[in-house]
Amino acid sequence: FDNGEVWTNREYNKARQELILKEMAKPDEARDNKGYITEAERDAAIAYPLVFTKDAQAGTDDPDNPEDAQAEPKSKATPRYSWYVEAVISDAVDALMEEQHINEKAANHLVFSGGLSIFVPYDPEVQAAVDTVFNDRSNLDQVSRKTGQRLMSAITVVDNSSGYVVAMGSTEEKTVNRGWNTPVDTKRQPGSSIKPLSVYSPAIEMGLITPASVVDDSPQLLNGRPWPYNVFPVYDGLTTVWDGLTESLNTVAVRVLEKVTPQASFDFLEQKYGITTLVDSYVDSGGQTHSDIDRSPLAMGGLTRGVTTFEMAAAFATFPRNGAFNPATTVLEIKDASGKTIVDHRTTPELIISERTAYYINSNLSNAVTSPMGTAGKARISGQTVAGKTGTTNDVFNYWFCGYTSYYTAAVWTGYRYNEKINSNYVNPSVTMWQKVMEILHEGKENMAFEVPGTLSSYNICKDCGKLSLPECTQDVRGNRVQSFRLFAEDAPKEHCQCHVPVKVCVDSPVNNAKGEPIGRYHLAGEFCPEESVQTVYMVDFQRE
Repeated sequence: FDNGEVWTNREYNKARQELILKEMAKPDEARDNKGYITEAERDAAIAYPLVFTKDAQAGTDDPDNPEDAQAEPKSKATPRYSWYVEAVISDAVDALMEEQHINEKAANHLVFSGGLSIFVPYDPEVQAAVDTVFNDRSNLDQVSRKTGQRLMSAITVVDNSSGYVVAMGSTEEKTVNRGWNTPVDTKRQPGSSIKPLSVYSPAIEMGLITPASVVDDSPQLLNGRPWPYNVFPVYDGLTTVWDGLTESLNTVAVRVLEKVTPQASFDFLEQKYGITTLVDSYVDSGGQTHSDIDRSPLAMGGLTRGVTTFEMAAAFATFPRNGAFNPATTVLEIKDASGKTIVDHRTTPELIISERTAYYINSNLSNAVTSPMGTAGKARISGQTVAGKTGTTNDVFNYWFCGYTSYYTAAVWTGYRYNEKINSNYVNPSVTMWQKVMEILHEGKENMAFEVPGTLSSYNICKDCGKLSLPECTQDVRGNRVQSFRLFAEDAPKEHCQCHVPVKVCVDSPVNNAKGEPIGRYHLAGEFCPEESVQTVYMVDFQRE
C-alpha cells in the first residue's frame, strides 16, 4: 500500500471474503431490492473464521513467514517447478525489487504470499515440443569415459511474433525448487555464435562493411606466432565478408572487429543486445586482470564469464524481427491483490539495428545453413527458411547453436557441468537438439521468408577488392574471381576493380608440385621464353604484411 503497509496472503483473502459478502447483501432491483443474503447472514459469515488448507497439512510451514515462503516445500507430494516457472519467480522477484524499491526478502514474500497475479508469455505447445526432445535422454545419451559426467544441454525459445520467451528446457533432471536454473543461470563461452552480435551486425550498422566487402583471411603475429587459427588450419587470403561469416573464419571476424573497435563492440552487446554477463575489468584471486574488451573475447567468443541461452535467444530474435529487440524476460505484468498493475514489462520493442542490417544478417546466416561451405547444414528443416550461427569453444568444451525461422528463435548450449572435451565426431549436438525441437514446432506451417526492406539488385563484385568486376577478374590465374551479390543501391560499390593486373607467364615453364607434377601455373616469362609461349594472365596486386 502507499502507506507502506504490507498484508499477508491470509489478510488479502479475508478482505476479499468480506467484500464479496457485503456485495451479496446489497439490495438488488432485479430481486425486489432484496440482497442474495440478509445482513444477519452476512455478519455471521464474516464472523466465521476462514480455514486455510495449509492449516490442515502436516509440517511447520508458515505461509506468512517470508523465509518459509522461499524454503523447499516439505510435502513429498509437492511437484517440482518447471524450468520456466523457476524463471518466472526469479524475474518477478527482480522486477518487484526494482519497481517497488524493496529488498529480495520482501519481494519473495510478495510473490509467494502477496496475492499477486503474474502474467507470462508462456506457450504450452512450444514447451511441449521442448519437453519431447529434452526430456528424452536418447537424444543426448553421452557419458564421459574419463569422469563419468553426463553430457547436458539447455534451450530457450522466443516467439518472434512477440519477442518474448515462451519456453525453455534442459536435459537435466530437476530435483529441487528455487535452485539452479540451467537455461537461465548457466553461463558458458559462446564461441563463434557471438560473431553476428558482436562483430558483423555492428559493422554493418556502422557502415563499415557490406556482405560484399573484402577482408584478408590471413593470420597476424601475436607474441611472434600466427594468430588466430581458423577451425580448419588453412587461410584463403582475400575473402568476402559473406564467405567469412558463412564459413565462420576467425581471421575475418578479428579484422572486422578491428574496424568496429573492441570498445564499440562491447558497448553494442551490452547496450543494444542486453547481454548482462560481460566483464569490463576483473582481477582474479591470482592478481590477473580479465577484460572482455579485447579481440579474442569479442571476435571469437572467449568471454570471461560466458553467456546464457536466455539472453542469447532474446538477442538473436532481433534479426528475424527486423531489428526489434525485447529484453529477455518471462514476466509481462504483475498486479497486486486489488488488481492494480505494479509491474509492466509490455514495453514497445526497441529498434536497435536497421531493417537493412537485419536483412543482411538473415541472408548470410541462411547461407550458413544452405551452403555446402556453411557450418549449420544440420539445422535444415524441410520447407522452411532457416538461419543460424554455430559456436564451438577452445578444447571443445562447449557447443552452441543460435538459430531461427520467421516463427521462432532458439538458443541451445551443450556441454558438461565441469569443463571437459566433448567427443562429438565433429557433429555439433546443439544443432541436432535445436533441429529436433524446431521440426516439431514447424509441422504444418507454411514457409515464411525473411522480410526484405526495400529493393535489391544484383551486382557482380570482384572477390579480391570488393569493387565492381571487370573481364580481367574472370581471367585470374586461379580462375573466375567474380561473385554475384544482392545489395541495396546505397551499398553497391561505385568503382571498378583495380587490383587485377596483367602478368606475362611462360607456358613452357610450368610450376610443379613436390612430386614433379605440373599444377597448372607457370613461371614468369623471361627474355629466353619463345614469343609464342608467352601468355598473359591476371593476378592480384596486393601487399600482405
